[in-house]
Amino acid sequence: MKTDTAAPAAAIPGLVLRAYAGEADIAEIARLQNAEYAADGSRGRVSVDEFTAWWSHPNEKFDPARDVRIAEIDGRMVGFAQSDWVDTRDGLREYRSGGAVDPTFRRRGIGSVLLADRIAAARALDATTTDDRPRVLGMWVDTRNAGGTALAHRFGYEPARWFFDMERRIDGDLPEIGPPPDG
Repeated sequence: MKTDTAAPAAAIPGLVLRAYAGEADIAEIARLQNAEYAADGSRGRVSVDEFTAWWSHPNEKFDPARDVRIAEIDGRMVGFAQSDWVDTRDGLREYRSGGAVDPTFRRRGIGSVLLADRIAAARALDATTTDDRPRVLGMWVDTRNAGGTALAHRFGYEPARWFFDMERRIDGDLPEIGPPPDG
């Protein structure tokens, strides 16, 4: 069964990938991320201030000038992807990717172009390191994002970790909890 109906990258008229242009891009990046969260039913939201605080402090693991790509069609930002790397607690070097595509432009191949770009960037960056850890590619996908999940599977990604957002009402009594165990 074919689950990914994204158009081939060559069939995306007007699509251009460009480098991050600095703080001038942040408001649109936040808009895209929040539009994706809303379309997927996620309660998560990000602000311009959050992106500004994070992206204004480049380091060896994440430098937006190197690690962010913007997708535009006819000059309009329709997606972005970011990548970074981390040495994990289980001994791996993980090159991670994430991003968002404007919900009105989903399932046209834009995510595929962005992810392929970030994988190529990770491989190029990895070629400059001498660390002997095993290498893996990773990406963040909210399971409510059917297109993102299909994209991950199409590129050969398999689930490795799961995260849960849990909440409760603010009103009402809290449960009785006894003292902590000894030790």
